[in-house]
Amino acid sequence: LDPYKHSSPHYKSDLTCEQGLPGWSKDADCMCEYPVAARDAKGCPTGFYTLCYRGPFGSNALPEDGVCY
Repeated sequence: LDPYKHSSPHYKSDLTCEQGLPGWSKDADCMCEYPVAARDAKGCPTGFYTLCYRGPFGSNALPEDGVCY
């Protein structure tokens, strides 16, 4: 997938992370994940979201269900 053609910001992305290029944050205190946004009939990804957020990072930062998006 091409980040310029197939990515879009996730609605929960932290705008203060100042995302520059698709999937790249200008802020070192931010982390980005790339969940699948759409799949074709065969189940292959056709698009993805960029979900950027601020720390804390690591296993202690995850919600109980482990899902961040």
